[in-house]
Amino acid sequence: MGLSTVSQNLNAIWQDYLKHLAFAMRNLNMIIDSPIIISGYLAPYLVPEDLNMLLHLINENTPFTLTADQLLVGTHGQYTPAIGAALHYINRFVHEGTAL
Repeated sequence: MGLSTVSQNLNAIWQDYLKHLAFAMRNLNMIIDSPIIISGYLAPYLVPEDLNMLLHLINENTPFTLTADQLLVGTHGQYTPAIGAALHYINRFVHEGTAL
């Protein structure tokens, strides 16, 4: 198997991943109408072309379209969900002075 074949196979796997990700994001958008933040181990590897493809796939056959400014890539890697979950408690601590 040559390098070109390996590249084509990897590209096919990546495109399949993006299609499944877009499917999940479309379903999420149907339930919760809010911006979507993509984070985790693979987020740093998403290039603008990938985001454009995701946006196109998300907006196919859906009554509620997502705009480009509502599709965000997290900048804190695997810790983005934990930081987001902690923001409620941080805000409460700053404004009320109580930890829980």
